[in-house]
Amino acid sequence: MFWADAKTYFSERKGIQGIIALLSIGFVIFHLYTGFFGSLETFYQRGIHLTIGLLLIYLFGLQKSKTTWDKIVNVIGALGVITSIGYLFLRFDYITVGRFPMVTPLTMVEKFLGLLLVLLVIEAVRRQVGSALVYVSSAFIVYPFVGPYLPGIFQTRTIAWTDILDQLYMTTEGIFGITIGVSSTILALFIIFGAFIASTGAGNLLFELSAAAVGKSKGGPAKIAVVASGLMGSINGAPTANVATIGALTIPMMTKLGYRPSFAGGVEACASTGGQFLPPVMGAIAFVMVAFTGVPYTEIMLYALIPALLYYLSIYVTVHLEALRLNLPPLESTRTVKEVLKEYGHMVFPILLLIYLLIRGYSPSLAGATATVFLIITSFLRPKTRPTFGVLLKSFEAGAKSSLVVITSTAVAGIIIGIIDFTGLGDRIASSIVSLGGEHLFLVLGLVAVVAIILGMGMPPVPAYVMQAGLTIPALVDLGVPLVVSHLFVFYFSGLSVITPPIAVAAYAAGGLAGANPMKTGVEAFRIAIPSFIIPFMFVLSPALLLQGPIMTVIQVTVTAIFGVICMSICFQGYLKKSLIIIERILFFTAGILLMLPMSETIIPGFALLAILVFLQFRVKKNQTVNLPG
Repeated sequence: MFWADAKTYFSERKGIQGIIALLSIGFVIFHLYTGFFGSLETFYQRGIHLTIGLLLIYLFGLQKSKTTWDKIVNVIGALGVITSIGYLFLRFDYITVGRFPMVTPLTMVEKFLGLLLVLLVIEAVRRQVGSALVYVSSAFIVYPFVGPYLPGIFQTRTIAWTDILDQLYMTTEGIFGITIGVSSTILALFIIFGAFIASTGAGNLLFELSAAAVGKSKGGPAKIAVVASGLMGSINGAPTANVATIGALTIPMMTKLGYRPSFAGGVEACASTGGQFLPPVMGAIAFVMVAFTGVPYTEIMLYALIPALLYYLSIYVTVHLEALRLNLPPLESTRTVKEVLKEYGHMVFPILLLIYLLIRGYSPSLAGATATVFLIITSFLRPKTRPTFGVLLKSFEAGAKSSLVVITSTAVAGIIIGIIDFTGLGDRIASSIVSLGGEHLFLVLGLVAVVAIILGMGMPPVPAYVMQAGLTIPALVDLGVPLVVSHLFVFYFSGLSVITPPIAVAAYAAGGLAGANPMKTGVEAFRIAIPSFIIPFMFVLSPALLLQGPIMTVIQVTVTAIFGVICMSICFQGYLKKSLIIIERILFFTAGILLMLPMSETIIPGFALLAILVFLQFRVKKNQTVNLPG
């Protein structure tokens, strides 16, 4: 059976498709091997990772080529990848110990290959991510050449183009920098883990458990979307991919029950976006943050927990209120939790193992590799989840293909970081933000949030966050905000950019599935998530939300934050027991702010105002029971 499956699999993949299959399998095996036995030397680990990723992109392009010119371009691209990175492998000793960066002149071959690799990375980004990141990265590449002629903070010293190329190509401060390092050692493994979850019964387990838990409550499908997308997103941390997988199931359920298509798409986009904030795995940014801050991943998980739960609370309350407003029924038929666990319960153990290993302090790469192998083994325990060998091989392909966006994004992020560091642009912008905001922390936070959202539009969260790490985070640190808190603040706003119009990529993907206008879906997602835009300000002003400080303070701040978020959700949804008039919305907003502020003197007024508003709402129909979320 094993060999028959393998023969069938490869007989269906000949020529270019066969090479793609072999590279994909090699990609997964390489990362599992280095996850278990340790990473190779820096240039080799990052170089092999980038080589396979870029080769797959150009081979996919060759497979789809319709004209001779397209075929030539893709062949040149594939050969260029092998040549430019292969040169670094062949000259490894010379590059690492035999030369001095920016001192030893580049040879003509190195200049040519360096330029070639930069162009190949930019083109790969265009194919995988889109034009927005190409424009941004191109602007950074051009900046050192025009910087001497720019005014103010953007003016920089004259820099030789060969020094820039040296930094980007011949060192680990450019393309082969810290971001591609995180991608090659950690992110790829968790993406592979996510691919196997999707192809085995673990993905069904998460969805079915969500349906069993909340499907029978009012407006069940939207709540299933919130819970299932949160569970799945907490493992894969990829908003748009999560929309495509979970949204394909939940969005039709929501629209069929009576939710507006744009609202259904907005809910799914928000729920999928929140997965990158929710432990245990969170998004790619979390692992890059570990590299930037030096803070252990287990601590970042703890810091992120309460803000992430508040994020999902705001969405859950919003969909519950919308279900009440529309008087939507629950799902008529859902299985019980017991029935789901009877069929798929064994698939929860790989996820629990992953969480256990991360909490115990094992390296994320070892945890990811171990959980992936255990997931494959566990899937064979019951016929319902037992994959064929062909399905496993397809999972290898899916894992490699899903990694391409991250590979290209982190490679180009390395270019951006390299140029920011080389030109000193980050220090100058940070100083300007501090000067503009003065000593007013809230004003500086607002400026940083706006910059993070604008620079993140149309881009994956990782490069958006990376730019902030160099440009704006130093400003927060200068004002006394702890380093990890500053990074978490920017982490949130970089992640929220995917549901922020006008370029809300996760919302647009959800809109396509819902058959709704993309822009309208983006606006709806933004409206649903407005309370979530306040959460980062809350944990900067009150670090107790990050589980820092005395336990009683943490409990008090968390409880008031919960009620504050609920008030905000009621305000922006415009409904509780009945539709709210403008003054009621303003008062709910005020109550929310009072409860969110980290000051004990605002708590009693906040709760008093909330109590009055709720009393006035429920006084309208005295004989009706109160509908609570659930």
